[in-house]
Amino acid sequence: MAELDYEYLDRLLKKAKENDSDALAELYAATYRKQYRYACQYIKDPFLAQAILKDVYTCAFENIELLDDSRRLASWLEEINYRICHEASMQDHVPSHFLRAKIPDLEPQAAGELLNHIFARRDMEPATIPVEILESWENYKKPGFIWEKAAACIFLLLLLLLPCLFLKPSIVAERTNVDSASNALYVIRIQSLLPVRSVNATLDNSTPVHLRKSGSKEYTAEIISNGKLKIKAVSMNGQTAVKTYTVTHLDMDKPVFIKSYTKDDLIYLVVQDTYSGIDYGNIRGLKPVSYDIEEGIITFRIPKMPTSVIIPDHAGNELKLLVSPIEE
Repeated sequence: MAELDYEYLDRLLKKAKENDSDALAELYAATYRKQYRYACQYIKDPFLAQAILKDVYTCAFENIELLDDSRRLASWLEEINYRICHEASMQDHVPSHFLRAKIPDLEPQAAGELLNHIFARRDMEPATIPVEILESWENYKKPGFIWEKAAACIFLLLLLLLPCLFLKPSIVAERTNVDSASNALYVIRIQSLLPVRSVNATLDNSTPVHLRKSGSKEYTAEIISNGKLKIKAVSMNGQTAVKTYTVTHLDMDKPVFIKSYTKDDLIYLVVQDTYSGIDYGNIRGLKPVSYDIEEGIITFRIPKMPTSVIIPDHAGNELKLLVSPIEE
C-alpha cells in the first residue's frame, strides 16, 4: 500500500489505542477494501466475506495495542484475515456454487454498517464521520498521490486548450461610402473565438489610422487619402492576422486652371476637376454671373479692385485665383 501516508496513520494509530472511534473508523476506511477482496478470494462467497470482515476488524480493534507501527497495519490485518478465513473454510457451510470470476464491490454504505456492528460488539460509540466521507477525503493517502491526480487534471486541461494556442483571428473590412470622393469610411470586423488583444491600422505602412471601436470586435476608420490600408489584429494567444486594402477614388487634387479671357466687362475662367467636379454653388470671393458645367466655364464681372476667387470641388479641395481689373 505504497500510497498510504504512514506518518498520518501513526497519529491515527496512537488515537485508536485510546479507543477513539473516529481514528478507528479512518483506519478501517483506509484498509477495508483490500481485506474484503482477500476474504472474497479465499472464501469465494461475498456475503460470508462481509461476515469475516466484521470478525477481522473486531479482532483487530480489540488487539490494536499489539500494533506498534502503521507500516505493519496491512500485513497484520492479513494475518488475522487469513486465520479467520482458514477457520471458516474448514466448516461445511462454505458454498461451492458461489464461485465468481469477478469480486463484487463492497459499497461504502454497507461497509459503514459493518463498522457500526463492530463498534456495537465492543460497546463503543459509532464514528461521527461516515465511511464514504472518510474515503472521499483520503486524508490517509500521501499528498503526492493527490498532486499526481491534480497534475493529470492540469495536463488534460492543457491538452484541451492546446488548439486554442493556434487559433488565428480573421479580418473583414468593408467600405460603406463607396460613392464618396472626399473620404473612405471602413467598418472593420475581427472574427476570433478568443478575446482580441490589439487592433491597429496604418496607411502606406507609415501614417497611423485612428480606429474607433463601435462594437464587440468591431471598429470604424476614416481614410482621407488614397493608399494601402494595412490592418493588424492580435488575439490573446499571440496569433496575428494582417490584411491590406487599396483605398482609391479619393479626390486629393484641387481644380485645375486652364485659361481665362475677357469680353466686354466680363471675365471667363476655364477650370477642370477630374474626380469630384467643381462645386459651383460654393464659389467664394466673387459671385459668378453664370457657369457652364459641361465646358467648365465660370463667368464673373470684372472687379474694380484685385479680388481673390476661391473655386472648390466636391471633395473640399480649393483653387485660389486672383482676378484683377483690366488696365486701360
